Amino acid sequence: MSSPIQKIAGIQKTYRHASRYSEIISILFKYGFGDVVEALNIQKYVLIAMPMSWREEWEKRRSLSAAQRFRRALEELGPSFVKFGQILSSHPEIVPPDWIEELQNLQENVRAFPFEDAERILARELGSDWRSKFAHFEEKPLAAASIGQVHRGTLTDGDEVVVKIQRPNIDRTIEVDLEIMLHIATLMEREGYASWHPTDMVEEFGRVIARETDYTIESGQQERFATNFQADPGVYVPRVYHELLTSRVMTMEFVEGIRPTSATVLKEAGLDPREVARSGFEHILKQIFIHGFFHADPHPGNLRVLQDNVVCYLDFGMVGRMNRGEREDFADLVVAIASRDSRTCTRAFMRLAEYDAVPDRDDVERAVDEMLTQHLQRSLKELDLGRLLEGIIEVVSEFNMRIPEDLLMMIKSLSTIEGIGRSLDPEFDPISQAAPFLKEYQVQRRNPERLIREAVERAQDLLRFIEEIPDQMRELTRILRTGEMKMHFQHDGLEPMLRTFDRASRRLALAMLVGALLISSSVIVLADIPQIGMIGFVVAGVVSVWLIISLLRQGWK
Repeated sequence: MSSPIQKIAGIQKTYRHASRYSEIISILFKYGFGDVVEALNIQKYVLIAMPMSWREEWEKRRSLSAAQRFRRALEELGPSFVKFGQILSSHPEIVPPDWIEELQNLQENVRAFPFEDAERILARELGSDWRSKFAHFEEKPLAAASIGQVHRGTLTDGDEVVVKIQRPNIDRTIEVDLEIMLHIATLMEREGYASWHPTDMVEEFGRVIARETDYTIESGQQERFATNFQADPGVYVPRVYHELLTSRVMTMEFVEGIRPTSATVLKEAGLDPREVARSGFEHILKQIFIHGFFHADPHPGNLRVLQDNVVCYLDFGMVGRMNRGEREDFADLVVAIASRDSRTCTRAFMRLAEYDAVPDRDDVERAVDEMLTQHLQRSLKELDLGRLLEGIIEVVSEFNMRIPEDLLMMIKSLSTIEGIGRSLDPEFDPISQAAPFLKEYQVQRRNPERLIREAVERAQDLLRFIEEIPDQMRELTRILRTGEMKMHFQHDGLEPMLRTFDRASRRLALAMLVGALLISSSVIVLADIPQIGMIGFVVAGVVSVWLIISLLRQGWK
């Protein structure tokens, strides 16, 4: 039995959900997405009036495109939805190109929170004497984002630093938003959008944002990246000050450099934009194919170019990982694209993708071949590799194939770096630059020492498996002997039929109740008790009218 405290907590949670639901629904109506609310039947989960002010707000924004209104709605909904929009922007298999382009503008240029709140967080995380650790601390934030904001300061030893501080109460806000997103995703699956796997997407988003809201995880990712490139003088990663690090506050070295927004900006600073473009693309290739650990959000705001064309990486809240098999499959994919080999390209992508039912390989290959023909009409130098990869994802998504989140992030990172390279160097040729790198990578894959090492590893795995067989057989025998074995059957696709049966049975029960009320009320009236009989007639009439309206609204389903 639930304790009174648990019941009170549940009431508070329900109230928070209702309040947040009201806010979400109002913003969706405000930006003209009331049809979405009605289609998913969300409004029935919260009692809410529909004020005319929403319709007036919608009229003001009628001239905006649906994608623009959606992006603005996400920004107004807050940090959780801004981050979710950024995740959606890397899903070309379900999001139209014009929407992706609009969602990529979610660069988190949000309003800063008051310094009084920041000061309370600093005191709680670093101690009440936190100011004694700084010779100077600027109260005005250097930048603000959806998760937190950054302040500049100087330590007592003279080191220039930046301090990242999370927004107040963001963990509670994200918790409620995630639960609501998961509920909406469940409704989407019931309403015919199961092929998009919205619940899986929300759960993946929950894991991503959990990592981003813990600065100790981000600092570990930042230091791992620095270790990977410690022997490369062309890469710089700021130092993290562990004595001033908690899950909600992160202090690191301040780096002053130039954002790689254009060739002109870099030339004015005495830097070589072509060298920056070349080295930046080389870095992303190393991150993907050598380290299997890459910066997942390398837009110009997270990059700085230092003296001698050194590239500095910032903000490691979003990183991706690829295991050895995925790296090798992706290398095969890029080589197949450069070779215009649709069969190898299809095989590589199908090894990388996930699917519930195996699609027809010949159909997929034909669709991929058409996509390659469309994109490879020009020379390889003019090929937009990132756009082509996104195009292939759109094609294979037609066959209900899903792309793992890390692979989507990797393609987006590759596309972003490629776009920066083209803006810095009109002659930038990613395929020619990647060709020798990939050739060397494939040679290393076939290195005799590596093949022997892999064979030894597989032999060890096989021996370990053989050693475990007797124990597994004994356990299976024990389970059979004691009757502990249980079989679980999963029936896919029965939910709509079960809901229909449930709805039909409830309506049949109501119809029978109405009939019983009418008969019993007639008997009571004939027994000279008209007052009680009329009450039965009224109740039967009300229930009948409600039942008829329900049938008409549901289309007699």
